[in-house]
Amino acid sequence: MRWRPPVPGQPIEPGPPSEPAAPRDPNAPPAPDARPTDPDASPAPDAHPTDSDASPTPDAHLTDPDASPTPDAHPTDSEPRPMSGETAARSLATPPTAPDWFGDPTLFAAFWRYERALMTNDVPELDVLFADGLLTVRSEAGSALVGHDAIAAFRAARPPVPQRYLRRVHLRPIDDNAALIVAESVRGDRGTGSQTQLWQRPDADSPWAVTVAHVSTVPGVQFGEPALTHTEERAIWATPPERRPLVASNAYPGDGAHVGPLAGIRVAVKDLFAIEGETIGAGNPAFAAARAPETATAPAVQALIDAGAEITGLAQTDELAFSIAGTNVHYGTPPNPAAPGRISGGSTSGPASAVALGLADLGLGTDTAGSIRVPGSYTGLYGLRTTHNAVSRAGLIGLAPSFDTVGLLARDLSTLERGVEALLATGERMPVPPFAAVSSAFAPPAVAATAPAPGSVASAVAPGPSAAAPGATAVAPWPSAAAPGLEPSTAAPSGPEPITDAPPAAPAPVSDDAPPAAIPPAPATSTPASAPAATDAATPITRILIDPTVVALADADAQLTFQAAVRALALNSGATVQFIDPATAFSAADLERWFKSFRLLQQFEAWVEDAPFVTANPGALDPAIAARFEAASRITVAEADQARAVLIRATTALEAAVPPGSALALPSTSSAAPSLSADPAEIDRVRSATLRLTCLASLSGLPALSLPYGRVGTLPVGLCLLGSRASDLALLALATARA
Repeated sequence: MRWRPPVPGQPIEPGPPSEPAAPRDPNAPPAPDARPTDPDASPAPDAHPTDSDASPTPDAHLTDPDASPTPDAHPTDSEPRPMSGETAARSLATPPTAPDWFGDPTLFAAFWRYERALMTNDVPELDVLFADGLLTVRSEAGSALVGHDAIAAFRAARPPVPQRYLRRVHLRPIDDNAALIVAESVRGDRGTGSQTQLWQRPDADSPWAVTVAHVSTVPGVQFGEPALTHTEERAIWATPPERRPLVASNAYPGDGAHVGPLAGIRVAVKDLFAIEGETIGAGNPAFAAARAPETATAPAVQALIDAGAEITGLAQTDELAFSIAGTNVHYGTPPNPAAPGRISGGSTSGPASAVALGLADLGLGTDTAGSIRVPGSYTGLYGLRTTHNAVSRAGLIGLAPSFDTVGLLARDLSTLERGVEALLATGERMPVPPFAAVSSAFAPPAVAATAPAPGSVASAVAPGPSAAAPGATAVAPWPSAAAPGLEPSTAAPSGPEPITDAPPAAPAPVSDDAPPAAIPPAPATSTPASAPAATDAATPITRILIDPTVVALADADAQLTFQAAVRALALNSGATVQFIDPATAFSAADLERWFKSFRLLQQFEAWVEDAPFVTANPGALDPAIAARFEAASRITVAEADQARAVLIRATTALEAAVPPGSALALPSTSSAAPSLSADPAEIDRVRSATLRLTCLASLSGLPALSLPYGRVGTLPVGLCLLGSRASDLALLALATARA
């Protein structure tokens, strides 16, 4: 089969059904149940595919057991191609199958046997998996061993190898009975490694074996705290160094009887959360100047303190959190150590940079349109957007309450999980979807300075109090004056695009990285959509779902690394990988309509929240962000209601597509982080495509976990897992590697 790179905008075609795989060997040893987490490095998930032709393991399976696997197919690491009408029709009539790019399940079962034998130092098993004879070759560190017996003797004499965790598994089939696998991994000492193996078999009825292998490792390097320039310091921290930490760690919190789960953990808090005695700045000097110090600490921050964490300081955010770029015209762009010379992503930009640099262990932030997942993807961190309303948002400067969600960033999964467990104690035990009714019912009277557009937010909706400057009570239309030193935007603001059922000709670029529009929260008297059952949150995730139309929103190289990351996740976790049920799959028209509705609703709510400050401080904002608010001020309540209705249906569709026990895999961002000097048109293209990916979790209120598994060149790109409502901890369990 000829290798072809994926093309952006073209979905990955599912392979045709084939004969069922050979039955599993009942005498094969069971896989260990332990799930040790990697205390230092970012642990990877652990999967156990079955090997149908070489001593398969009973708990290992790569395809849905009820589906028809394709043992004879050898797709490449980048097989996506357009789905024809015939293929689409066929997919509706066949059970879900693994994507053809995933590879032969019997090959990956053999590969997982090798990985598990290596980690347990099972020398006899390793000997079986290397081909007999004099032609087998293994090389490492500048020398090669030739012949099975020489390799076996070397292996028997060496000490056990350190625990490692798969990050990416690349596949390049050669023919039906030969394939090249390149696997990248990380170790507990933060070292990395790669292994290249040629797997071959005499025929389809024979077991796979390694005939050629090369191993390379790089030792872990422990860095001290970096020396920051004044400019970098200012771009990361809102709290000056002489005042950090704001709250010291209490190793024995509460009654003092036990060590706190977050004892010694340093937390960088996004400058949107209230901390008693501190002034919230929300990334804008004028905003900070208008506020008084806080008299209480936000529950989310307090939960981390109560678990023993240190609150190192408030960290910078994009202005009013209305961006996913990570740039700030007032304070600068926080450095991205994982991708020097590139943006860090936002709006949780300061916490992400602090964690990536080792200045903090946890970054507490918010995610409205991707503000945890995007910086996590760009800086190579783990990031969890929690289920909407699962964590208290009290004491938080909001942007769009129907979408605002608290989240965390961390370098390793263990620390992230402990932080999430502390936060989840503050919110709703069984959170319901963010939307519950079509009616806005959110139009208190307001006084406009001049006549606003008829029916617009400025004419009908008073802003929320959270962002208002003292004494600001009226909602004025968009101001025209520019602040000194800030050039006004040259782009003419446009009103919202109509939302129709017609499929778009092509995705329209989003101006800058504008978090799309928003709608008012549902009335308190609404009948909520279905809440998750108490058992749903505890349901283990055993299925990884792929929707080709969603994956095709990413760039071609991001699609390739997504495929390699999904293979690693499946091998580490034991979850099956399959196409999403055709009955619940999303069309390109669905995705575009949902995105436009989300963008409009988010902008609507952003104006409701921030109009007092924006109108009272003309010219105080970055022109790009100011232009978004100007466009938002023109959105009418009727348009917001229409968009809300679309998102209610979208939420229902997403919940049907991702039931408890499953997770939808998609790229966290459409590409790696853009360069600081990237052309504005390229920035718009990347952000537009990224927002189309991130909006799925945002509009539905579902949890989403970004894993630092992908890599384009030397640049990180996250693998995102979107789970069912309240499955936050189940997503973390899926990503926790078993031995």
